[in-house]
Amino acid sequence: MKVLEISLGLESVIALLPTGAGKSLTYQLSAILQPGITLIIDPLKSLMLDQVKSLRNLGLTQPHLLTPLLMLKKNETERML
Repeated sequence: MKVLEISLGLESVIALLPTGAGKSLTYQLSAILQPGITLIIDPLKSLMLDQVKSLRNLGLTQPHLLTPLLMLKKNETERML
């Protein structure tokens, strides 16, 4: 997938992909395989929460912020980063 190739080449990339095109896999692999912080902007909060839970179940912990929780979790997330 070209988006993953660009991302793993340490270049910034913006991608608009249809359902089922591998968006989640693309950003999860990029985040796991590269050092630093990965910022993901996704309007589907329930999907994001499911993915955070799945990654945590695999032993991969990561801070996350969702808009309604932004002020409540801001300090905690900043400490984790």
